[in-house]
Amino acid sequence: LRHFNTARPVSVQEIKVGRKDRRRISSLCLLNSEEEGDPLNLNTSSFRLESTTVDTDRTIKHKGCTKLLHEASMTYLTVYLNHEFKRSDKTNKLNKSVFNDSLNISALKSARSDRSVHEDAPFKPLEEEDDETTRTIIKLDERAHDEDTFVLVPILEDELMDLQFVNSGIHKLLPFVDIVKSGNRTLFRDSKNLQDEVTSVLTQLIFFTTTTEDRDPITCEGFPNRFRQKIMRELHVPNYLCDILHYTFATGLMDIQFIGENEKMLKLLQLCYRLLKHIIKGYAANEMYVSQWIELFLKQSMKSNHANNLLAGATLTE
Repeated sequence: LRHFNTARPVSVQEIKVGRKDRRRISSLCLLNSEEEGDPLNLNTSSFRLESTTVDTDRTIKHKGCTKLLHEASMTYLTVYLNHEFKRSDKTNKLNKSVFNDSLNISALKSARSDRSVHEDAPFKPLEEEDDETTRTIIKLDERAHDEDTFVLVPILEDELMDLQFVNSGIHKLLPFVDIVKSGNRTLFRDSKNLQDEVTSVLTQLIFFTTTTEDRDPITCEGFPNRFRQKIMRELHVPNYLCDILHYTFATGLMDIQFIGENEKMLKLLQLCYRLLKHIIKGYAANEMYVSQWIELFLKQSMKSNHANNLLAGATLTE
């Protein structure tokens, strides 16, 4: 059983909760690439499909209903609604990427420990009442009721390829995101080749998100692909783009007034804004999500002129 967006295996592991009694509960989690190959985790990742039909033919069929039994604990995946969900943390913490475990760069680790950035956070989170909702929670139970059935739906090959394409691009973006967040000038100065890779990835993602005959990523317009826009949001691509836009200047690596003197970085940052524009174009859910960074866009737009235009203004008017 794998998570659709990240292709990581779903596993059941015991975790400690509570401050005093530290009781242990079984919880669903996603394994990383190293844990996936561990024989001990193969047992915790095994699920069995059980037919819900009462007919003599109990074969699991396409689009048929099934129960999911975790073999190690002999418990079922069950569903319940949580009506009391509220944003518990109003600080501006971005969701931790599921790919961060692949960034084992010792220089970046030391840079993280040494940095002392006292800038305001790069975005304003959605208000609590805007984020308050009813959530469907998956948990484990010894019995599965009628409403705890799942429908088997095949994944279209095109959708799977789209996910793999975006994930491969994210793997190339993350090392550069970590560098600009660290504020390490040496790493930034030595990242010229990486900047070229990031520029290439951003260009590819722009043409991936929108259908257009124009081959200039800076000026192209076209028809957005709704499914691909959704993937970009769910995999937190806007988060990484805004990290680059914010920390490049917040850590003192560059001065926005003189960014025009570095054509390579200017184009990279312009492509970040262009990709954001195509991600939100005509898609209300993505517009709401990206609106958390509206103050960053406004600030950079007001500091821009013909010599250092990051194209923030064009994103604001989308």
